[in-house]
Amino acid sequence: MADSKISALTAATQLADTDEFVIASSGTTKRITALTMRRVLNDPVFALFGAPTSSFEFESSSLTGLTALTNTPDFENANTTFPSYYYVRDNAGGSALCGRYAATPATPFTAITKMSSTMRANNSQAGLFLSVGTPGAIEALGLNPTAGVFQISLIRWADPSTFGSTPGTYPGDTGLNYYAFRVNSTTNIDSFFSYDGLVWAPMLLARDPSLTIGSVGLFLVAAGTDHFAIFDYLRIWNSALTFPGNT
Repeated sequence: MADSKISALTAATQLADTDEFVIASSGTTKRITALTMRRVLNDPVFALFGAPTSSFEFESSSLTGLTALTNTPDFENANTTFPSYYYVRDNAGGSALCGRYAATPATPFTAITKMSSTMRANNSQAGLFLSVGTPGAIEALGLNPTAGVFQISLIRWADPSTFGSTPGTYPGDTGLNYYAFRVNSTTNIDSFFSYDGLVWAPMLLARDPSLTIGSVGLFLVAAGTDHFAIFDYLRIWNSALTFPGNT
């Protein structure tokens, strides 16, 4: 193949995720896709923890691999209403979790989500959850405004429709929230949240949830009002990650 001047090549007018660049890495020539480059430069979780073992990035309309909770939302889709996001909306008559979940790997493992937007409605909640294989009792971590106070809470549900208790609460809110569970064993679970994906704070450490963990997922609780949430991804690492910050 004859060499060509860069100026003689066809100009690209758009950058697709699959487009590739050639880079030098420690003296070795390698290739990198535009998608990976964007994540390394603009995705703090990807830059901090590296590529997950498995993930749901919502870059297609398919929700394959994610099972719907029994309580059905009024509306949900992936990569449709908001490209590259999972969008779920509900106007429930009462408090019940809706959303999607996947089977977990063997312990230890870590699960992280980024939630880019949600309504701030009293007693509603949205975020990340852990449960048994077919969700029953649930540990739910997410934004949970109550009595006009913005807060992040760890809430225990007896089942997806029955509130149990609130083991942990932290006052505060921002437009972006990252949530994580580090499952060291089924009797030792750490929960974390972050405002920027770089510095993490613990909600509760070494909690025994009295669950045989078998599922992890994204959820929304509408609590009797029209409510929505928009998620960037659900990522799972088959290891116990170390979270930088006040951990």
